[in-house]
Formats: sequence, structure tokens, C-alpha cells
Amino acid sequence: MSGYFSAPGAIYANAQKQADFKLTYLSIVIVIALAACYLVVASLGIDMFSKCKELAGIKTQEDLNKWLIATLGIAIAMPTTLLLIKLSGEYLNYIIAILFAIFGIVAASSVIHWNKKCTEVDESQKAYGGVMLALSIALLILAIGLFMRSRGVTKEGMMDAGRAARDRMLARGRFRGLGQKVIRARRT
Repeated sequence: MSGYFSAPGAIYANAQKQADFKLTYLSIVIVIALAACYLVVASLGIDMFSKCKELAGIKTQEDLNKWLIATLGIAIAMPTTLLLIKLSGEYLNYIIAILFAIFGIVAASSVIHWNKKCTEVDESQKAYGGVMLALSIALLILAIGLFMRSRGVTKEGMMDAGRAARDRMLARGRFRGLGQKVIRARRT
């Protein structure tokens, strides 16, 4: 009982609760329509700011432009997230892990590339970019593996599907040259 009233106990108790809400396709369509309207006006504002030399250097206007850019990303993310939740069902955790792994690979690759191009770079940034790239790749492999396992995909099933695809391609004459020689050698 005393553990429940402590901060970790309360956090644990609340983490065990499940968020239940109705998410209909109509509500997603409404959010997409609202986001589309905002995308138009925010894009116009960002474009206008970039072309207007009179606003350059004014901190308030530059901050407002940054705010438009940030909220533009949010406006894209909200309907995308709702649609992802609606469509993915019980596989939501795996799909989000795969998405963040891809985001991490792109971001870490960018950091590594820019570190090679820039002369004044802190060595810890280089190391962090490399570590994050390795972790993101590992997360991607793990998430895809767990996702496939949760869907009942086995190594044997994948090998059977590969052999069936190879046989279909052979029947259609898609393998030519060295590919056919290798396959014939394996069959004998």
C-alpha cells in the first residue's frame, strides 16, 4: 500500500492502465482536412517569409517562421499517427519501433555525413552519430524480427517462399546467364 503512494508506485500503477478511446475513420478524415488547411496557410507563410527581405534579421519574425515550420511538422504527424494507430492494431509497437529505427538511421547517417564535411566538429558528435547508427540498425533488425515472429513467420516459411519464387521465375525464364548456371549446379 505504501508503494502506491510513492512516486514510482504511482507511475507504475498509471502505466498499467490502458488508454481507451473511440477512433473512427470520420474523425481521422476531419483531422486530415484540418491539417490540409493548415498546411496550405503555413506553407504560404513560410514561403512569403523566405522571399521577403524586409523581415530578415527581425528576431520576432524569424521566431514566428520557426514556429510555422515546427507546427507544420506537427500538422503532418497528427493525422499520420492517428491513421497508424487505427490501421496497425495489435502490431502498433512493432511498427512504431520500425519507423523510429528508420528515422534514427536517416538522422545518424546525416550526422556522420555532415561530420565528414565540416571542419570544426566535436569528436563526441562523431562518436555519438556512429553509436546511434549502430543502435538504430540493431533496433530495425530486432523490430522486424519480432514483428515477423508475432505474425507467425518462420525461417522455414521464408525459405519455402524464396524457393517458390525462384521456381516461378525459372519457369518464366527470368534467370539468365550465370544465375541459371548456379541454379542448375545446385539442383544436381
